[in-house]
Amino acid sequence: MPISDLPSDWSLRMQIPEQDVHLGTTEMDWDVAIRDTISYVGELYSFKTPLHVHAESRWADESLMVDIYLDSTISVPCIRCLEMTDIALKTHFMYLYSLRDKETAAGKDDEHLVRVDMLEKQLDIMQQVWESLILSLPTNPLCKEDCRGLCPICGASLNKGDCGCRQNNIDPRLADLLKFKDEDSEV
Repeated sequence: MPISDLPSDWSLRMQIPEQDVHLGTTEMDWDVAIRDTISYVGELYSFKTPLHVHAESRWADESLMVDIYLDSTISVPCIRCLEMTDIALKTHFMYLYSLRDKETAAGKDDEHLVRVDMLEKQLDIMQQVWESLILSLPTNPLCKEDCRGLCPICGASLNKGDCGCRQNNIDPRLADLLKFKDEDSEV
């Protein structure tokens, strides 16, 4: 059954670097197996490889900056010909974790700003990884840039060759518009 919400079995907690250490960073890596397909904007995304998550955190003044890198291969139907297509998913997102009572230069409405009540020794980045994953899924996947799609008459894949159907069928409601084209060609 396809999933559309954050999986409940995910656990992505990372160590926070000590705030007093100048240029201190922490890095964490996870390989998350996504066995179920993800349903998003009417498409079903299957994961051919585990989702590799790499996260780096460092202090930026009073806030914690976390870079999240995602890497995987997904399989999704091409929007033109419906053939399953493997697509490399490589993306990077940056989030700034700030205490709720602190004001930051990024502003109140920054979508990369995550307000938290407290910053402990570990930070749960599960919600931001899920958000980054969903935002990076292609909404109009193509098997190739010049995909010819399906024949609107017989449904055959035009990538495999011409199907032989007559493509010049004209909607009778629009047939009178051809007169304008014929008059323009006579001039």
